[in-house]
Formats: sequence, C-alpha cells, structure tokens
Amino acid sequence: MLASFAFEALSATLFYSDLRSGRRVLDGISILVVFLCIQSLHIIAAGLCGWLSGFWMTASSMAGIVAFAAVSTLRARVMECFRLFVAPSLRNLADGARRNPFLAVCAAGAAAYIAFHALLFVVIAPPLTFDALTYHLSKVAHWVHSGSLALPVFPIKRVFWPSGMELLNCWWAVFRHDDFLIEMPGLYFHALATLATYAIARNMGIRKRASAYAAIAFSITPVIVGHGSTCLTDLPTAALFYFLLAFWTVPSTGEEDARRRWFLSAMALFLAIGIKPTIAFMMPGLLVAAMPLVRRHDFVALKSVFRASPSLWILVCASLFLGSFWYLRNAIRFGNPLYPVVAG
Repeated sequence: MLASFAFEALSATLFYSDLRSGRRVLDGISILVVFLCIQSLHIIAAGLCGWLSGFWMTASSMAGIVAFAAVSTLRARVMECFRLFVAPSLRNLADGARRNPFLAVCAAGAAAYIAFHALLFVVIAPPLTFDALTYHLSKVAHWVHSGSLALPVFPIKRVFWPSGMELLNCWWAVFRHDDFLIEMPGLYFHALATLATYAIARNMGIRKRASAYAAIAFSITPVIVGHGSTCLTDLPTAALFYFLLAFWTVPSTGEEDARRRWFLSAMALFLAIGIKPTIAFMMPGLLVAAMPLVRRHDFVALKSVFRASPSLWILVCASLFLGSFWYLRNAIRFGNPLYPVVAG
C-alpha cells in the first residue's frame, strides 16, 4: 500500500512544471486532483487487466519507483516540484504558525477533530449508510473478490451508476482485502474542498488570515466532516466544483495561464462526471461566478489548445476516460449510457 501511494504521489509531481500558475494554493489543489486521477487510473487499469490484487498493484508500483530512481529526467521533475513547491509551502506554513499562533492552534484543533471523527467512523465503525451498504461498497467488494472490474449482478440497479468514487474506495480495500479503511478517500475531498475554500476567499480579496479562518470554519462544518468519513459521492462532487470555482473566480494572467485553466477545468469536470453526473446541475453557478472575470485571452487560449504541453493533454485524456468509462459500458451493455435512469 505504501509503495503504491508513493508511486502515485511521485507520478503526480511529474506534472507540476506544466500545472504551475504562481499561486501556491491553486498549484497544491491541482496536484491533489492529478493524484486522484492517477490513483483512479491505477485501479481501473489493474481491474480491466484482471490484475486487481494487492500483489500486482504493489509490483507495478515498485516497478514505477525503480523507473523514478533510474531515469534522470523523472528524478529532475520530481525534485523540481519539491524544490519549488513542497519545500516553500512547508516553510510558509511554519512561518505562518509562528506569526499567528492562535490561527495555528485553531488549525491544529480542527485537524484533531477531523482526525478523531475519521478514527471513529472510518477506522473503528464499519460503513453505516444505506447507500454504502447496498450499492457503493457492494460493487467494490465484488471487484476485490473477482480481481477485476467484473459487472456486478445485484438486485439493486444503482450499482450501474458511475463509479469514480468507488475506484478510490477500492484502492483502500484491495491491499488488505477488507473494508477496514475503505472509506478513507472521503478525506481527500475534504482536504480539496477546504483548500479550495481558502483559494476562493483569497480570490475575492480577503486577507490571508481571514481566508484561513474561513477555510477552518468550513472544514469543521458537521455536514462536511460527516461526508468526509463516508463513501458517499456528494462531497467529492462539491469539492471538484469548489476546485473549478477556485480557478474561475480570479482573472487569468495571460494566454498560457488561461489555457492551463481550461485544461485543469476539463480534467476536474470529467472526473466529477465519472463520480456523479449531478455536477451538471452546478454548472450555471460556475458560469455566473466566472463570466464577469472572463477576458479576451481566455477565448484566444481556447482556440489554441493544441499548443498546450503534452502533459496537459495526457491529463485531460486520462480524466475523459475515467469520466466516460461507466457511460460507455452502460451504453454497450444496456443500450442506455444513463442506465438505470430512463426518460419519463
């Protein structure tokens, strides 16, 4: 498990140079979303090959880590991310804690509360919700036991809904072959939504300290904490929407920045569609927030997308595959991409 996590995290750092915007929080949440994309791809690739087991996941991860150690170009890109992003971010956090001790105490208290809640409802208590037990995690169990993404045969037809979140749940189950940590992925999206809240506040011109307090208050909101320790798809969809808001509530600084924003937005949108298609209902809100800040170079960048780096194209194509897979499967198997939803 640790080897797989390390491989996926290292893989996410490879894209830093193409994601870098100069705004550290936006860069951080971009790397987090790329990490989620890579972890999902790792699971879906293993599942489609019939190698969905802890052994093959670890073996492929170890091979990837060896490649990172052997190829100088890969090492250089990883070290660039650590030098330009990770190390400065840690220094900024330490400096901020020294300058604002009360803020640091509040952040530590919020983190302790979230960790305690996760300990209770992720580690100690088994999955409790009706949706988790009937179709979210039942399909994960089916995948783990079959060693592939075998089509589930259950009486509840909602097992055929998009399963992007279940890929991440499966990652936490496949190594131990149990459901001990199966609802951990909710914490990914809890962190993503919290950091995006800070970024949105900063975009609105709010000072750093007040933005940090806003993010802390958001992070300990009961409904957010509760969803962060489940496998339900509401928080992941909202977190990816917040990610989009974080990028579209600030004007782009030029054509290259605008092009990067289009690609990251497409990646997040495709991932969200693969988790829960209700993200479409949120798009009018994004349009309302973004339209006053759209500039001419945003449309120029949209016309010149083929000038983007190959890394950005890889991310968009990967997320498009993750988002569309479930709909294509249903279209081929049932003749309806939205099965079991039908018109009327």
